[in-house]
Amino acid sequence: MTRKKVAMNGCTLLVRNGLALVLIALVSTAATTVDRRLVDAAKQRDWQAVKTLIRRGSDVNVGQPDGATPLH
Repeated sequence: MTRKKVAMNGCTLLVRNGLALVLIALVSTAATTVDRRLVDAAKQRDWQAVKTLIRRGSDVNVGQPDGATPLH
């Protein structure tokens, strides 16, 4: 294999690895997106919205940045 081909293969490998890392980062970020509609409804004392969100499966343990949960 010539030096030029080795260099190209190395660049291709770096690009592939870089793209893989970017993809992993995007998937991780998407997976950590938190639905705070229940928190907001509880803060606003919108009890009908709270009931509806709980019936639809909202996570009652999702907290605010300070750790308080919607049903705190």
